Amino acid sequence: MPGTIQENGLKLLRGLYDVARNSPEGADVDDIAKSNSIYLPDAETAMHYLADKGLIRVLMSPYTIGITAKGIDAIEEAMKQPSAATPNFPSTTFNSVTIQNMTGSTIQQSGSHSSLANVSAFTSDQTENLSALVELLSDHLAELAASAEQQRTIGAQVATLQAQLLSQPDPTIVQRACRIISEIGMHTIAAMIATGAEPMVWRTIQSLLERFSG
Repeated sequence: MPGTIQENGLKLLRGLYDVARNSPEGADVDDIAKSNSIYLPDAETAMHYLADKGLIRVLMSPYTIGITAKGIDAIEEAMKQPSAATPNFPSTTFNSVTIQNMTGSTIQQSGSHSSLANVSAFTSDQTENLSALVELLSDHLAELAASAEQQRTIGAQVATLQAQLLSQPDPTIVQRACRIISEIGMHTIAAMIATGAEPMVWRTIQSLLERFSG
């Protein structure tokens, strides 16, 4: 099963920690994700999680990140107690993510257009990612350069997704809602990625929409 946000965050932080030894100027999120078997949208969600905790910093490029002193302390603490949860990663351990990498991760790698068509029930990780998408859209929808009618339509679809999170999400309903949001917001989201104040947020929203609407 795909990793949780904390598991992906710990893997991303470990990858960045290793890179920082030879590349103190930072590293590309995509490169770390690929080398640690993390699906890119999951890596971007984990990146925001780590940044919110002050464990990494975003450098000049939206996809270039660097590890902070707090992040170094966090990963070294996890390495010292590989079988125990730590304050920064209370629901996972260093050993668990290391074993995932050694044995071959089951993270879905089929790309941003992977389909929900054959999914009968959401995994906990898919539900967590859907929750992250709803939260990001709810927090940033007002920033989207869309007409009032488009805002209302997207808002209605976000409400649909939010309602789905109250119980086991229906893949068909989720897919349809995400497709509507993608179709309406395609150009405006692309513009926010190119010129907006928070391009990483919109890149993550775009990636998650692609994942659920494919």
